[in-house]
Amino acid sequence: MNTVQYFLARLKETVRTRAEAGGISFAALYHKGKRQMQKGNYRKAISCFQKGFDKIGKKNDSIAFSFYQLWQFHLEKARFMAGLSEVEDPFFHCKAEPVKSLEKISRVKGIYDLNWINKGLKITGIFAGDAKSVQILIDNILIREFRIRRHPFLPGSFRFMLSRPLIQILPQESELSLRFSTGEALNLRKNGKICKDSDRVKLTIPHGSGEIFEKLNSGMKITKKGTLSKSGEEILESQKRYLEQYTWANRFFTEKLGTPLFILYGTLLGYYREGDYIPGDDDFDAGYFSQKTKASEVKEELKKLVIEMVLEGAYCSINRRGKLFHFRLEVDDPSIHLDLRPVWYEDGSIWLHKQACLPLKPEDFLPGKTGTLKDVEIQYPSNTEAFLESYYGKGWKVPDPNYVNSSVRIPLRIIRKLKSIYITPKEFSEMTREIEERRKDYPRAGKLISRGSHSLYPLDEFETLCGW
Repeated sequence: MNTVQYFLARLKETVRTRAEAGGISFAALYHKGKRQMQKGNYRKAISCFQKGFDKIGKKNDSIAFSFYQLWQFHLEKARFMAGLSEVEDPFFHCKAEPVKSLEKISRVKGIYDLNWINKGLKITGIFAGDAKSVQILIDNILIREFRIRRHPFLPGSFRFMLSRPLIQILPQESELSLRFSTGEALNLRKNGKICKDSDRVKLTIPHGSGEIFEKLNSGMKITKKGTLSKSGEEILESQKRYLEQYTWANRFFTEKLGTPLFILYGTLLGYYREGDYIPGDDDFDAGYFSQKTKASEVKEELKKLVIEMVLEGAYCSINRRGKLFHFRLEVDDPSIHLDLRPVWYEDGSIWLHKQACLPLKPEDFLPGKTGTLKDVEIQYPSNTEAFLESYYGKGWKVPDPNYVNSSVRIPLRIIRKLKSIYITPKEFSEMTREIEERRKDYPRAGKLISRGSHSLYPLDEFETLCGW
């Protein structure tokens, strides 16, 4: 990687990092706090992170949902290093230190950084050349390979997150390294400096169980989200729970809104194509058709529906962007939930998350059809083939295990329209307040949860309510 390539890659990284800290106004505080931590000036780091944490908590947009816990984590870690923290986090004891490479590195072709954050161990990197994928190795054993893309005029970049639950099953001591699928190693960068004689790090994870290799050998895999996939038995149990959740939610929507809850996306694709879940599928997508024809009206209707669902006993949560909503019942683990969304007709198109604006009509959904999935009655769109083709393309009938929707570029106007139905921190507070005021009349009321702005600590409470 030559000087020009490295400069362009660093410039690209700087823009992205500003966004990851919460925006330009937060980036300076964030990086100053990180530098003070590296120098051992923990009290100065506390001051930086405290200012950022207080500032992010006052914002009334999705930034508060997205970055609240990131700032909280770094603040508490700085307090821990200064001997002032009142919370416990096993990540405060974890380390990633450079290890000299076993072979001489003739030329740096790729660079990666490691950062402990609230969600896990974040791996980011830049590279030159035409590599198609990067491999992550623990003790020279491949645990995950992921595709990388490169802009035609810029060096490539990538990121991957090893989630907290995954970190927990790594060995207490191990070596992590990255290499291209061609076999070339990537160099580590530590504290902003390239370690030209190091292509690996020693990971120290005192709470690690070391079960990862046993689990991978049993057929489990590391997912694109950096989590460990479920076993066959766990997937079957999850699918059973999804259908029980769906039955509850479908009854609610039919009674309250007079419209059924349709299965959608991968759940619909598996059912319509194969009469079952897609093999190994571990989520459940559904939606209801709203008679509202403006995004602002859909949003208000959605807020009221969620409040009523919570009062009836549901546990509903918004994600770190403010999107409503995940649904589950009290007995369920946070990882087992339905991903629900409104579907509506506006400006001649059908709108719905995940980032979809489709050339369809209301008649393609209503009045809907009835079927059975694993002996449970379900509802699906009246013109399912039109929906599947408009979203997945004409090849939807042929299974593609490598299909990734995130690779599709979404026009900005669609992103903005769908983002307009996200709720703000203020609206979340208003919804929560209404639920609490009415709770006395609903003894079995559930909870409305913000996965992004709920306190990260204590960790066991966060995990019970929000999961990872």
